Amino acid sequence: MATPRRTPPEVWRSLRLRLLASAAVWVVVALALAGIGLQALFESYVERQMVGRLVLALDHMAANLEIAPNGDPILRSLVPEPLFQRPLSGMYWQIESPQGIEMRSRSLWDEVIRVQNPSTRDDGLIHIHRAIGPGNQRLLVVERVITIPEAPYPFRLLVGRDESGLRRLFGGFTQTIAFSLGLLALGIMLAVWGQVTFGLTPFRRLRVALAQIRGGDRATLEGRYPVEVQPLVDDLNALLVHNSQMIDTARTQAGNLAHALKTPLAIIANEAEALEERGDSDGAMLLRQQVDAMRRHVDHHLARARAQAASEVRTLSTPVVPSVERLLRVMQRLHDHHFDLDLDDDPPAFRGQQDTLEEILGNLVDNACKWAKHTVMIRAGEDNGQVLLTVEDDGPGIPEDRIAEVLRRGIRLDESKPGSGLGLSIVDDLTRASGGTLTLDRSPELGGLRAALRLPAATRE
Repeated sequence: MATPRRTPPEVWRSLRLRLLASAAVWVVVALALAGIGLQALFESYVERQMVGRLVLALDHMAANLEIAPNGDPILRSLVPEPLFQRPLSGMYWQIESPQGIEMRSRSLWDEVIRVQNPSTRDDGLIHIHRAIGPGNQRLLVVERVITIPEAPYPFRLLVGRDESGLRRLFGGFTQTIAFSLGLLALGIMLAVWGQVTFGLTPFRRLRVALAQIRGGDRATLEGRYPVEVQPLVDDLNALLVHNSQMIDTARTQAGNLAHALKTPLAIIANEAEALEERGDSDGAMLLRQQVDAMRRHVDHHLARARAQAASEVRTLSTPVVPSVERLLRVMQRLHDHHFDLDLDDDPPAFRGQQDTLEEILGNLVDNACKWAKHTVMIRAGEDNGQVLLTVEDDGPGIPEDRIAEVLRRGIRLDESKPGSGLGLSIVDDLTRASGGTLTLDRSPELGGLRAALRLPAATRE
């Protein structure tokens, strides 16, 4: 059984977030390692410097150690370090022999330097230890075992310093380096953010261009893009051109089909008249019914083809006012009604083709004229960013329980009225295919039917 693929969280679908997150991980890891390395180098350097100072003191002691006439060890010259003279100062020296503690600095007072596993070989080498000093201070100690010709046994020389000051120094350095690297990380991330934003600019341009295509402001993607994005732009343009060609071909074929069927249907209609003249009324009626049914089917499927074409092509922008005014002039010649036109000063343009808008609105106005007694009202405006078109009449209207019925193809509530019953069905198909909605209810002003169209608006310049 195949294991279902896990869908990544929605947040990780952002390319910008992925780039920033990956950069942040690498920056944090790199700077953390750099901070650890700098801390280690600093501690090693400071410790070497301290060991160097202790070794200098140790060398001074070794050079000035002598045996007095009574056999006791003495220093001709004390180490020139004031801290050795101040009690419990943190700087200490001590001279041991197999007999015990021979000499110690004033700073040790009554304490001693306790070294675990001290060197027992008289090799003259420097040995470094961690030891316990006065008050349980942790000491860094350098040790050397030397032999004096006048002495019967070797002496162990110890010089140490309290490490608490070092730890405070290291802690302060850690805070400083952490703050500095934190500021550096912030600066790097700001630079990365700027770099990512600049790098993704072509995609933002591409997104705006696609929105303009969808809004009907342009037909293809224009302008030059980076070499990494240009192949995508070329493929999208090829797809848009191919899609437009397919739609044009489909519409042409649909139109050709309509014209091809007109002649056979006209011949059949003439044959029905001939049958009626010969006295075969039943046969003539049957032929007329079939011709009407075929015409309704042809009209319906042609309308569906136009609706599908309208749904696929959204790259045009059609001004509403000229289309309404042009349609009104035609209707005034065909119908003896009073037309009340109410247009906003600057209604948005329809995002679609001109013939689609005119067919939608033409069917609505034609339907209103068939049922109106005297007045047909047409309004055009904007509603929540959409084109709002309403057509109202003072006719009988449609009962609410039959509104859904009249939107089905071929349904005619009154057979005495001319037409095939496809007008509102075609309007509904074209409207939905164009991304809009059609609402039918009673006109509050005229009392008849009110048809409200809400269609997608093109992007304003």
